[in-house]
Amino acid sequence: MSSDLWGYAFARNAILASTLLGVMASTLGVFVLLRRMSFVGAGVSHAAFGGAALGYALGLDPLLSALVFSLTGALLLPSARGRLLKEDGGVGIFFSFGMALGLLVLGFLRGTRVDLFGYLFGNVLAVDLGDLVWLLATASLSLGFVLAFYRKLLLSTFDPDFARVIGVRVEALDKALLLLVSACVVVGMKVVGAVLVSAMLVIPAATARYLTSSFSGMVIASVVVGLISSWAGLWLSFELDLPSGPAVVLLSSLLFAAARIYRSLMGR
Repeated sequence: MSSDLWGYAFARNAILASTLLGVMASTLGVFVLLRRMSFVGAGVSHAAFGGAALGYALGLDPLLSALVFSLTGALLLPSARGRLLKEDGGVGIFFSFGMALGLLVLGFLRGTRVDLFGYLFGNVLAVDLGDLVWLLATASLSLGFVLAFYRKLLLSTFDPDFARVIGVRVEALDKALLLLVSACVVVGMKVVGAVLVSAMLVIPAATARYLTSSFSGMVIASVVVGLISSWAGLWLSFELDLPSGPAVVLLSSLLFAAARIYRSLMGR
C-alpha cells in the first residue's frame, strides 16, 4: 500500500477492514470447505441482504438486523432438515426467501434514497469506525473459538463418528461454527458485499488445498492467500478506480487458478 493512502481515514479503515475480513474468512473457510458447507455460506450471505433491507425499512441498524436475521436462520436450518429434506434444501429456501424479501423491500421504498446496494455489492470505502468494531469483535470471537477448540474441530471435521465416541459434542461444534460463519458473512457485507462475501470464505481455502497437504498448513496458507488478495485487490481498486469487492475476489480466483496449475505441473 502506498504510504500516502495511510494518511486518509477512509483508506486506513478500508485497509484494516480488508485485513480483519481476510484473516477471519480465510480461517473459517478451511472448515467451511472441508465440512462441505460452502453452499451454507452462499445462502446466508444472500439471506443477510433481506435482513438488512428489513432493518432499513423499520428504521433499525441494517447491519444489526441482518445479523439477527442470519443467526436466527442459521439456528433454524438444522431443525428444517429431515427425512424428506436435506440441509441444502433448507439453505436454498432460506437463500430465496432472504433475497426476495430484500428486493420486495426495495420495491416498497422506491422513490426514497435507499443505500442498500452497498450491502449487496460492498463498498469498503464506506466502512466507518462502527463497522471496524463489528469486524474486530467478530474476528476475535471467531479466531478465539478456532484456537480454543482446534483439536476438537480437527477431529470432528475428518472423523465425526470417532469424535462422538470419545465425547466430542460434534453437533454443538457444528452449530457454533455455523453461527460464526453467519456473523462473518454479515459483517463482511460492508466490505465486499453479500454477493461476494461467500467467495472470501471458499476461494482462499480452496487455493490452500492445492498448496499443502497438512491441516495446519492449509489454515496458514488460506490466511496468506486471503490477505494477499485483500490487500492487492484493495490497492488495485485505489489505483485503477475499480470496485473493491470484485477486485479482491477476482485476484483470489486468479491465485486459485495459479495454485491449481502449479499442483497439476508438480503432480500429487
